Amino acid sequence: MAKFQDKHLKLRYNQRSYFGDNDDCSIWHDSTQLRVSCTISGVTPTQDYHLTTKQYVDDLVQVLDWQESVKDKDLLAPPGGPTLGDRYIVAVSGTATGAWAGHEDNIAEWNGTSWDFQVPNEGFASYVEDEDSVYFYDGVEWSEYSSNISHSNLTGLLNDDHPQYVPRTGSRGFLGTVSGINPTASYHLTTKFYVDGEIDTLSGTIPYDFLSLNDTPASYAGYGNSFVTVTSGADGLQFTTISGLNTLMDHGLLLGLADDDHLQYVRADGGAGDSRGFTATVSGIYPTLSYHLTTKQYVDELTFPKVSGRTALALDDDSKAIAFATNFADTNYSISAILRNTVDASPSIYPMIVTSTTISGFSVLFSGDIDSNNYYLDWIAQHD
Repeated sequence: MAKFQDKHLKLRYNQRSYFGDNDDCSIWHDSTQLRVSCTISGVTPTQDYHLTTKQYVDDLVQVLDWQESVKDKDLLAPPGGPTLGDRYIVAVSGTATGAWAGHEDNIAEWNGTSWDFQVPNEGFASYVEDEDSVYFYDGVEWSEYSSNISHSNLTGLLNDDHPQYVPRTGSRGFLGTVSGINPTASYHLTTKFYVDGEIDTLSGTIPYDFLSLNDTPASYAGYGNSFVTVTSGADGLQFTTISGLNTLMDHGLLLGLADDDHLQYVRADGGAGDSRGFTATVSGIYPTLSYHLTTKQYVDELTFPKVSGRTALALDDDSKAIAFATNFADTNYSISAILRNTVDASPSIYPMIVTSTTISGFSVLFSGDIDSNNYYLDWIAQHD
């Protein structure tokens, strides 16, 4: 039975309160815990202690369309003796045969008597058990998800984690000889080859002006910028004037500039008969023209384009228009947005809905007028 006590309605165990025209939902206590016979709707949480909604969780974790795991992705034909529920990605690299023929890149599942096939959509993702790795489908092929993590999202990029390199600050020097190219500007570091070649171009004549060991500095007049050399003559010393010093730093006077003397470098002409390519990854800069070599970052941004931001709300705002810094190619993008207020002691909760989307932005409508200037809209838009 139900009764009122101290202005409170009290129900005995397993007695229910019903809601709805046809008793659609009920709530009761079964002596251990509170139970509800239907789902409960809510709003997007804004505080750590708020109960959350399915949408809030999905927006955080479902960037990709996750599928159940598969056992393998490299088989070209069905395995022998499959078990009910066994799943495979068919022939990712190659041509499928047997019962899988014509189903390359499909997800095959054994129903106990035959194989069911699921054609992947762009954004499908699945865990491949024999590799302990996640793969996603980009609309053309399956690729390993870990290979698309952006380097710029790593932490600690400013730490000196590579003792095998010489810092630009000079705090750690070279441990061996270092190769380079011939200098073309006065501030370039030079090479032994460049110096040796310039020395070979020096020329001059030895004048017959001898010095005795007891000559005074006054007798050196007229021999500025000359060298003193040891000879086998009677006096043993003489001034030598050498021409060519002014061209010592002229790169164009070196001999053998067309010789391929640096096998540790990749040739600009692609090899000229001897294939000599890169043996490790090569860094570059972000491309700006169509003929530039591209970088991993550029490809990643095209594969998974997204924009995000934090937009301040004003008192009495009942809606907000968001403009993207960079337009999408179309409106096939997903939006995740939450309200943030870390200043007000008891902030209000406002349900909201996206009312329009364009390639340059979207608009949000709130359930009521914003009651302070301390609210922010945190949002992410990611292309599907």
